[in-house]
Parts: sequence; C-alpha cells; structure tokens
Amino acid sequence: MFGECEITPSVKKVGEIEDEWLREGWVEDVVFDEVVVNKKDGWKNHNCSGLRMINGEKHYCNRSRVTTEKGEDKTTMMVYDYAPLKK
Repeated sequence: MFGECEITPSVKKVGEIEDEWLREGWVEDVVFDEVVVNKKDGWKNHNCSGLRMINGEKHYCNRSRVTTEKGEDKTTMMVYDYAPLKK
C-alpha cells in the first residue's frame, strides 16, 4: 500500500524535536517519535505521539506532518480516548 519505506522509531525529549508544530503542547517531557521515508515516491511522514490536554482532559494524541518530494506538506492530529489502567 505504501511501498518500500524506511522507518526510524525512537523516544525523544520534546525539546529535541526540530519541527515546532510537532513539538508544541505535550503534557510529558518525552514523546514517541517516528519518521517514515519512501525514497521511491519521495514522501516523508514524521509522527509524534503522547499525552495532550484537550478541553481540560488528558488524551493520547498523534501529530503527523507528511512532506512530498515537491515540498508540500500536510499536518493532522488524531485524538484518542485515554483512561489510566485500573489497579
């Protein structure tokens, strides 16, 4: 579906993320960071995932920026329900 991709996952401190839009608004000091590159089709997807406050409630969120070979980019944020595990 996406073709051959090179995926680089990591955990980063928020301050280490260069992209301001991906860096802003996280509750925690660290996020899950993933860069997906498709060299053949010329696109790159940079994702950051973690916890954010949305309307006063904590939610697990994923922010993504997709950049094409022409330099066009699109951003999106997915917001998931979050509930701490009960003991």
